[in-house]
Amino acid sequence: MTDDSGSLPMRSALVAVGLLAVALAGAAAAGALPGSLDGDAQPDGEEVLDRVEQRYENAETLSGDATVTVANATAERSETVSFVVDRPNRTKLSHTRDGSEYAVGTNGTVAWAYDGANDTARVWELPENASAWNESVTAADGAAFAGNATAPAGNWSTAGDSHDWNGSHANAGNYTWNDSSWADVDRSTNVSTWLAENVSAEVRETTALDGAEVYVVGVEPTNESYRGEATLWVDTDDYRVHQMRADYGDNATTVAFDGLQFNASVHESTFQPPDAASVNTVGQERYDTFDAAQAGTDVTLQRLDGEGYAFDEAVVVTRAGRTVAVQRYAGAANVTVVATGDDLPSLNAADENATEGESVTVAGTNATYVERDDGSAVVWDDDGVTRAVVGDLPREELVELAERVAA
Repeated sequence: MTDDSGSLPMRSALVAVGLLAVALAGAAAAGALPGSLDGDAQPDGEEVLDRVEQRYENAETLSGDATVTVANATAERSETVSFVVDRPNRTKLSHTRDGSEYAVGTNGTVAWAYDGANDTARVWELPENASAWNESVTAADGAAFAGNATAPAGNWSTAGDSHDWNGSHANAGNYTWNDSSWADVDRSTNVSTWLAENVSAEVRETTALDGAEVYVVGVEPTNESYRGEATLWVDTDDYRVHQMRADYGDNATTVAFDGLQFNASVHESTFQPPDAASVNTVGQERYDTFDAAQAGTDVTLQRLDGEGYAFDEAVVVTRAGRTVAVQRYAGAANVTVVATGDDLPSLNAADENATEGESVTVAGTNATYVERDDGSAVVWDDDGVTRAVVGDLPREELVELAERVAA
């Protein structure tokens, strides 16, 4: 997205999700370190953040608003997110854009994304292990929440160098320190334990913020592979976080919390998709082998055979009666092979970042080649099955891969 002051990638919704999750777990806490305050003595950074962690861990529910401001040297943009969390596994995040509400949530059994502009909701079942309250909203949910909920299934986008045919930009993402992402942390590892091993905390001053007395706590990485720093403004009375800021070079993300309520009663309907919405149920299964993927779908799959590429995984997505099977291959470039028994929606060749479709031939069959800024695709019909090969490769190489798939 851009504004009058320059160009700035806007991933505020996902940043909000990530930072809220960290906050709920005792964000940037240096671990649950023992310690006690002696009279009126000012606590050190680790003691302050230990109490932040206890404050949030002891809360059964948490609700409020978070204003997320993302800035670089030339631009600044803010968005406000409302959130409600009910332990252990119910979450709702909502945001208003152009007069319409967009929301994502989970009741612990299903997750959903609501598009207020079209009054539609997508609902999918959660895996059995998705019960942690700070992992309830996935990257895919966040991508839809960031404004892509209206994108039709079948739009293809990139996640790093790989391509996903899933209807949302999966590359909108996680705040990073240098080239390492908070999302790279092993999810089986306790956040506080990880931070205790990789950051240090220090109380820099006590000051006032919006009428509250706060400790200003600086958090810096001790692991050389992580760069940048974070600052938290923590209430000196009840250890709630009023504001968080993460800096790396000219890039900064600030999250200001308002109206925080701990342990307030929340009705269970809060975590359900809106009743009036037209609901599309989404099913998604992942497979580690080609044979398992083929056994899991009625769509006839074709593998990418030959040297240079190895099968990585497959995902079969069912939405609104349509099934799309996506295979991912690793090689000289990451390549996605797509198959569906239905027509694939437009490749958006008319978009400003795409060329017009170009006619090519795959195994003697007419096919269409489309080039975009983030990669290219070759699409053709194979006896009632629509197939596509997607990758960041020159046309000749991508057509050659399509020939190998069609062989």
